[in-house]
Amino acid sequence: MTDEQTVDDQQNIKQIIQDRDAALLNYEKLQRAHNTLKDDLKELKTSSASVADLEKQINEHIAEKANLLQTSSQLQAQLDAIKTETQKKEKRQALSNVLNEQVRASAITTALKLIDLNAIELDENGEAKTETILAAVDALKVSDPVLFKDSEPERGSTPPVKHAVDRLTKSAYEAEIADAIKRGDARLLEDIVAKYKK
Repeated sequence: MTDEQTVDDQQNIKQIIQDRDAALLNYEKLQRAHNTLKDDLKELKTSSASVADLEKQINEHIAEKANLLQTSSQLQAQLDAIKTETQKKEKRQALSNVLNEQVRASAITTALKLIDLNAIELDENGEAKTETILAAVDALKVSDPVLFKDSEPERGSTPPVKHAVDRLTKSAYEAEIADAIKRGDARLLEDIVAKYKK
């Protein structure tokens, strides 16, 4: 992740937090105004003043309050999405750094696809924990050792990247077949078989 991307992400997060806090502040103000109007309504019910206008104001405040709550929820969802994307970028970058040292240059992209980013944990500072990255890389080394620099493929053996790509293709094929069977869609099943030429 570049410094410029990090600064942009931090600015976006800061702006969303400010917008959310402003919406919540407005909500609290409206809540106080709403409570005041309710008190006024109680007093007016015992007098000859027009209650209809006051009830209209209260209904308008209720509608505005609902809109502010919705806006606040939307801003929170945006903030959560940015945090999630920032975490993924941090994990991917930290993982790439380790893979660049251990994996063959031609196999980096494949290795990144094979490792589940969910297996990598972040510390309280939002940085990827080294031990979880190393554990994920070690697991990949067991399942696909041919991707690593310290492994020597035998003559005539499947090239390392092709081996891993074949594994990815097989996983995709199996997942699509399982989905078609689950749906009970024979036509889709035929299409998938034709697509992979199995």
